[in-house]
Parts: sequence; C-alpha cells; structure tokens
Amino acid sequence: MRMPLVSLIMLGFLGLDNPTVLGKPGVRLEGDHIVMETDHVLYMVSTDGTNKAFMDRKTRNNYLLTGPTSRHFMSIQQHEIRDGTSRQGPPLEGKWTGSTAVKWQNGFLWITFGDTEVQAKVHVRSFPNYLTLELISINDHSISSILLARLPLNLTKHIGTWQCRNNTYGQHWSP
Repeated sequence: MRMPLVSLIMLGFLGLDNPTVLGKPGVRLEGDHIVMETDHVLYMVSTDGTNKAFMDRKTRNNYLLTGPTSRHFMSIQQHEIRDGTSRQGPPLEGKWTGSTAVKWQNGFLWITFGDTEVQAKVHVRSFPNYLTLELISINDHSISSILLARLPLNLTKHIGTWQCRNNTYGQHWSP
C-alpha cells in the first residue's frame, strides 16, 4: 500500500520594525551554499547538509544558534528492522540521521541522509516576508519522523508551541 507523504512547513519571518531592504526574494546556489532569501532574512544551507546562517539582511545579525544542535538542515528517523513476525509487535523507533548532502536542481532541494540511501525532494518558495518548504517525496517508507528545516534560532520570546519571536522577527511552523 502506498501512502502519500506530503508536508508543508511555512517559515514566517516578519520584519516587524524593519523597512523593506533592497533585493528580491529568491532561492539560488552560490558556490557550495544554497541561499534562501526574503526581503528581510537570508537562510543559508551548505551542500554538505548543514545550516550555515539565518541572517537579518539589514543588520547582518546571524540568529542561528551554533553548536551540534544547529548542524543538520534536515533529519530523519527510520524504524528499526524486524523480521516481520507478528510476535515482535510494531516497529521500533530507530536512530536519527542528519542530512549529509543538499543539491539545488530545477527549483527543488534534493536531500540525502548519511549512508541510508534515503533521498527527500523539497520544494522551496521565497516570498517577500516568508519562505515555504514543502516535502514533495521521500524514497523510503520506513521513515517514522522527519525534521524539516531544523532551524534553532536565538529568538527569545515564545508565543506558543509553534511560534517564537523577538522585537524584529517572528518564526512560525505550520505542519
């Protein structure tokens, strides 16, 4: 049985007190970085699958937290393999594997995860005030969880489970 797996995550970045800065929103490849840019922020991911920057375009302040938790752009969790007998019960949750390669091709991000041979296709769209990342497909149905755009930021005010902000920016995740 084939199950459709489509997810849409919207990263909402509002310039609450910033005037619009010069430049147009867009997604592009610059050397070994994929740059996703709005009128207000620049989100940069390396082709090695790691987060590199989440920067205010006007002040050049980088809001991305550094350290091991900010490393991978995406992560997946696969079920552990069992022999399929009913006596063993449901599949177990498996280990997390972070993205190790990201390629920008024909308007899509193609993400691979370590030596798992799992590949995800993500459609990124840039608008003046926000970015959207839509999971189009993943080639392995043993995936139990996906962290799409793992983006730890040093925004200090939490409004709810899916939102945080400071005086300049707001972040909202819509699963």
